[in-house]
Amino acid sequence: MSQNPEIKISEVASQPIAAVRRHAMQSELSVVLPAAAGVVWEYIRANKLPDSGLNVAVYLSGGCATGFELEVGVVMPAPFKGDGEVFCSTLPAGKVVTAAHIGPYDKMGETHGAIHWWMAMNGIKPSGVS
Repeated sequence: MSQNPEIKISEVASQPIAAVRRHAMQSELSVVLPAAAGVVWEYIRANKLPDSGLNVAVYLSGGCATGFELEVGVVMPAPFKGDGEVFCSTLPAGKVVTAAHIGPYDKMGETHGAIHWWMAMNGIKPSGVS
């Protein structure tokens, strides 16, 4: 691995997000994720909604062979009424394992792999939502 990310585990509360839903193959993520986040940011700005400034991509299901079902958006300070393509969703509450990826997008898989290795070494099973 090109980096040794600091891996953390914490307990989090459910958080509302402004989101759009997308399906993407792994090779499309570097285009689909920023474009989807742009749709959400346009909605937030147009509606003058307060926001956290934190982008998020929630991988709901799928994999490299079939593509991923995603919710892409922005963490919000409170629930809001969506309109059209942008809707209010939530990040689930519970234990989360995180690591900051610093570096090129095409190396993000290494950080993801480091998280899964750490979880396996610590006896933590993934929930299926990433």
